[in-house]
Amino acid sequence: FDDRLNPTHISLYMALFQEWNSSRFADEFFVNRRELMRVAKIGSKSTYHRCVTDLDTWRYLCYFPSNNPYKGSKIKMSIIGTSDESETGQYNPRLEHLAERYH
Repeated sequence: FDDRLNPTHISLYMALFQEWNSSRFADEFFVNRRELMRVAKIGSKSTYHRCVTDLDTWRYLCYFPSNNPYKGSKIKMSIIGTSDESETGQYNPRLEHLAERYH
């Protein structure tokens, strides 16, 4: 329900989610930009960087860019609740506020 997102943001997020799943939902994981661009069907580096930076700014994830071409950038995905049931674990008031805004 976030009007800021466009199909490219969603495609990149889904590619990142797939990588997160492959890493068994590790707290943090490293990604290969070329591979993410291929999976997300993004053809431009500038589009990729704009979208991953937007997702970081909007707190869908934390993006730690790497300046080393042999080591990928680090990603930390945010936990986004989708049900009304209370979840065990850490309470995040920012996510609660965002959920209330779009509920």
